[in-house]
This record gives sequence, C-alpha cells and structure tokens, in this order.
Amino acid sequence: MQQRAGALIPPRTADQARALIEVGPVVLDLLPHPPDAPPEEKRPADERIIDERSDEDKAAVQRVADEAYFTVFAATRIATDAAIDVLARYRGYHDLRVRNELVGAWSRFDTNIYGQEVIAHLGPDELYFPVSNPAELQTISSFGGRARIVGDFTTVDFLNGCRQAQLTHLWLTSDIGDSWRWLREFPHLHSLTIETSLPHLDVAPLASVLPLRTISLPKGVAVSGMESLPSSMEVVRLQHDVE
Repeated sequence: MQQRAGALIPPRTADQARALIEVGPVVLDLLPHPPDAPPEEKRPADERIIDERSDEDKAAVQRVADEAYFTVFAATRIATDAAIDVLARYRGYHDLRVRNELVGAWSRFDTNIYGQEVIAHLGPDELYFPVSNPAELQTISSFGGRARIVGDFTTVDFLNGCRQAQLTHLWLTSDIGDSWRWLREFPHLHSLTIETSLPHLDVAPLASVLPLRTISLPKGVAVSGMESLPSSMEVVRLQHDVE
C-alpha cells in the first residue's frame, strides 16, 4: 500500500490526491514539505508588472504550486490529528489556493489546536476566514481579529465575538433577517456579500451603514431600495448563483 502511495507523491492532480485520500492516514508520513516560494513571490512588487519568464519557467512554477495545493488537498481530507502537523508546514505558503484550502478545512479539526497551529499563521491577503460557531469567533479574536470573515452565525454571537475594528469584508452565507442595524457597529466595513435563498432583498436599510461601499448579491435575487442608498454605495452581482 505504501509503495502504491509513494508513486503518487507529490500529487499533481485531483485524481492523484483522491487516490492518496483513499489509502488513508498512512500516507501522511510520506507527504512532502512545501517547496520554496515561487520566484514571483520573492521579487519586489515593482518587478512583477512585466513577467519576462519563459514558458518553461512559468510551467515549472505552476507545477510546484499544484503539488503544494494537491498535497494540502489530500491532507485536509484525511483530517486526523496527524494531518495537522503536515498542514502546519504549509501555513506560510503564499499561494491563495493553498491558503483557501487550509482555512476552509478548519471545521474538520479541533477548533483550538488547528486554530493555533494553522489559522493563526495564514497570510490574510485576499483570504476570507470562515466562522460557523462562537468558538471559532473567539479563536480568531484571540489572534487580534481578521479583516475578512465568511460564515453562518447569529448577529448576537458575531457582535459578541468579532473584533469590530478589524472587519472590512463580511460574507454572509445564510439568511439572518433583514435588519442590518447591527452592521453599524463595524466602523471599517466597506464590503458586504450576502448569499441568500430569498427571491427578493430590500437593501434600503443598509443605507445607514455609512462605511459600506460594495454590496454583493446573487444574480437571481430581485433588489429594491437601491434608490435609498448613498452614491458611495454600489450593488454588484456575484459571479455565481447561490444554490
């Protein structure tokens, strides 16, 4: 079995990663450490504007990034305590796919252990941190809070557990009513995404959330109250429909 798994390491495709998942926890000891950061992550920002790498170099960078991603993909789905040690190796890896995979796996592990070993160390750039219960909120707050949060929670739990001054982007994944007064407690909230199964949403109450700049809604939702919004606020449509 180990010989079979060894032939798939490092995994380079989703099928190879799934094959490793089927083998089970025995593969965790075989999974590699993360590669060095891709070259574009090491270059000064002003040198990234023009990419003069050859196609071969670009393919090599992509291959390394894929190996890191599918390694993390496999380990997050094996989801034993031993997997945390593997995943913690990748917590400093900059690739957004890898960080999304790591942060999205939080609910599969012990909240505090995974939070301390992995979540606390993830680079926050462009990354939404998932929250589904008060324990996760408290854990994130213990790290100083995060600017981007996505999840399913009650307004009371969120107000009690979130570092209000840190929040700039909020993504709601469930219907929590049409009263948005509580959002005024977040002085730097400028992006709100609402996933809703409702056929209609009145956005007029959001006019009082003065820092807000962008309201993102599913494509199929009818919207009213836009005329009540200040000119500084914009309603946009999500790129995917909510099922």
